[in-house]
Amino acid sequence: MEDIPAGTEVSKPKVIKYCSSPNDCQKIINFKTAKNNKSYEILYTRRYHPGKTIKDYAKNMFTTKNFEELTAGLTKYEISAIKTGVIQNGMSKEAVLICYGPPPEHATSNLNSNVWLYWKNKKTTERIVFNSKNRTGPENIRREESKKDTAAGVEEKILLLKRLLDKGLITQEEYDNKKTALLESL
Repeated sequence: MEDIPAGTEVSKPKVIKYCSSPNDCQKIINFKTAKNNKSYEILYTRRYHPGKTIKDYAKNMFTTKNFEELTAGLTKYEISAIKTGVIQNGMSKEAVLICYGPPPEHATSNLNSNVWLYWKNKKTTERIVFNSKNRTGPENIRREESKKDTAAGVEEKILLLKRLLDKGLITQEEYDNKKTALLESL
């Protein structure tokens, strides 16, 4: 899903049931942007939001405030960063929440924590670390590529398999099968 800037006016979000087959149904949040009437759907996965219903999740994602109301009390620097949709050094937790929204509860169970983890896509996470003043700093923003399905990650896993083979912990056939599967994942 493409990023939608903070403060974008949208139609009232609706929770709807989506079924890809009669036995595979899930709930999604559906909404449209007011400016270009583009439709979006957000899949709600319960295990990523423990203790929250889809309605709680939707409430966290949307507000009735306009951009000026939403960013009242923030610095011009933070407001500029929010408009770009990128976390910058020195941003407060409130500014990060406005910029990225709340982090998934399964990865960040408490907003009082000094570390928040966001999934940017299936392979990449962004770890935001706040200092004692609850501000981000140059060392506090880390984008981390998951080792799953990356060339470096596959190489690392194959080397581990080779060590297991050399120690006699797996057979040659197990090594060959796992190595083939790893290479096919690229």
